[in-house]
Amino acid sequence: MLSKVNQLLWYLKYYRIAKTRFDVHSPFVYEFIEEIIKDKRSFYAFEKVDLLRKKWIKKNESYEYTDLGAGTFTGEKKIRNTKKVIQNQACNAKYGKLLFRLVNFFQPEKILELGTSLGISTAYIALAKSSAQIITIEGCNKTARKAAESFQFLDIENVQTLEGDFEKNVHELLHQKNFIPDFVFIDGNHKGEAIIKYFDLLYPLMKEKDTVIIFDDIRWSGDMYNAWESIAKRPEANLTIDIYKFGLVFFRKGIRKQHFTLRY
Repeated sequence: MLSKVNQLLWYLKYYRIAKTRFDVHSPFVYEFIEEIIKDKRSFYAFEKVDLLRKKWIKKNESYEYTDLGAGTFTGEKKIRNTKKVIQNQACNAKYGKLLFRLVNFFQPEKILELGTSLGISTAYIALAKSSAQIITIEGCNKTARKAAESFQFLDIENVQTLEGDFEKNVHELLHQKNFIPDFVFIDGNHKGEAIIKYFDLLYPLMKEKDTVIIFDDIRWSGDMYNAWESIAKRPEANLTIDIYKFGLVFFRKGIRKQHFTLRY
């Protein structure tokens, strides 16, 4: 992860080039800004997720976490604390609400998430559309159990959690179970080679309809950002949007290859 000084420098660089709605001439991206980025409505779901955050902070529980490498199960065990995960690693409210608005606006039917953690981001997604079929994959079984507690706490019933290697699970879902998502959120492996691999697995099937892949923490490291830039430059990445923390790849029929860095 970048140091705080480097994070600040990266943010300043991003902010200088990021555009507002007044600089955008794409009807799709203009609507994206007006209806999603600038939507300041408060939904009841946000209060529910806030209660979930408070639950884990108050519980302040330690648990054993098994790390998952870039496509390979490393077996490295660490101790994590629910309070610190919520404060330092879980999806923050700003971007969690954005996930909610994205699902609420695009109304996907099948949603895939890589990296469940304690289920904060999953909750924003699931509460935005209770009728969607949501599959979330978590590499660590003890973390997955914590996420199950989160879903029970919020009465979320439309989420199925799979455990283990991301690549193996995604391949099985796509090719054996014919689960073709129209909305994907990737926040589980902060290595550039891994996110490129996930993109290569997903896009051949997702590109046939209007879909989106969202990469979290694209500026986590130089390696992650280089991978994001590589994906954004690909011709098959129909339309890409950089909003500092998230990188979004849209597959939209009838839209020419474009890339936008937007202020958020």
